[in-house]
Amino acid sequence: MRIIDPPIATVFESCTPYQDFFYTDHREWVVPDTDKIKTLAATHDFVIANCSTEHWGSERDFPLVARLNDLLAEHFGKDFVCLCHDPSDAELRENILYFPFFAYWRESPRRSPDLAAVASTHRNYLFSNLNFFARDFRIANYLWWRQQSFADKCLISMYNMVQDHHAYDGHFNLTNVEIENWQRLRSSLRSKVPIPPDNWPIVFAFGHPAFCDSYLHLVSESTCKDKIFITEKTWQTVAAGQLFMVWGNEGIISHLRGLGVDVFDDIIDHGYDKQTDHRLRLTMIHGELDRLSHLDWPAVYKQTLHRRLSNCAGFENTRFIEPHIRELRSRLPTGSF
Repeated sequence: MRIIDPPIATVFESCTPYQDFFYTDHREWVVPDTDKIKTLAATHDFVIANCSTEHWGSERDFPLVARLNDLLAEHFGKDFVCLCHDPSDAELRENILYFPFFAYWRESPRRSPDLAAVASTHRNYLFSNLNFFARDFRIANYLWWRQQSFADKCLISMYNMVQDHHAYDGHFNLTNVEIENWQRLRSSLRSKVPIPPDNWPIVFAFGHPAFCDSYLHLVSESTCKDKIFITEKTWQTVAAGQLFMVWGNEGIISHLRGLGVDVFDDIIDHGYDKQTDHRLRLTMIHGELDRLSHLDWPAVYKQTLHRRLSNCAGFENTRFIEPHIRELRSRLPTGSF
């Protein structure tokens, strides 16, 4: 007979591990914050270091998540887990798990797509593409859109809100001509997102015409750097029941396919997804958009209805990521969830 309940394990979850476990010293070196880690070890039974919410660098051989794993192992033994955004990082250490955070996390209050809109075969826009912060790889994409013969049939947003390009763009650099064209254009662009009707960026905003009134959405992901980083920007299109392409990291489409997401390979040539050169990948994307612009899109939407609804349901019921949820829960101490 149990007289008292076992104590509930105390778990510290960090969604900002760079700030929580490291600091910049007087030499401007990033070093472990051992005092803080020792305090956490004395007050908590388990640590979740969530590195799946941001792109934590492109170091293939020894990325931040591996450094963090080794640091926590010194103080917590095996009582911790590091979550990563790139599946290959999970192979580096036993306590590193891949976790598709943005497919699991939901905005509150939770929103669902309008299934009547998903089923509609009439849409006012051929393609859509949303850009908020102007980063080099997004600027190049926007300049490509302006050259397309079907651009006037598309819904494209771009704002004069420049961000530190090099932190996101990896090895993508604008050409001198692109820089000149962008400088001429940027002053004519808005610097603030109006609300409404263009209420981007709102997470899982299914009422936005980019998601409910265009046939195909080209996702402008957060970065095109090495390593897979799939955010709400991509998952939104899956949940909205759209056909989609992704201008982001190499391998995103392949990974979504492996999770069970229908990426409509019989309609869209995702060959660009395997291209390691960012510039060539963008060229291939717009070549494919040009080919797709000639399709009978009302017929495509009618033929793909059940498949698109299946994508909606797979996101809503977490079918695509259920194995990863179970794996994470199996690592957590009893009573912590």
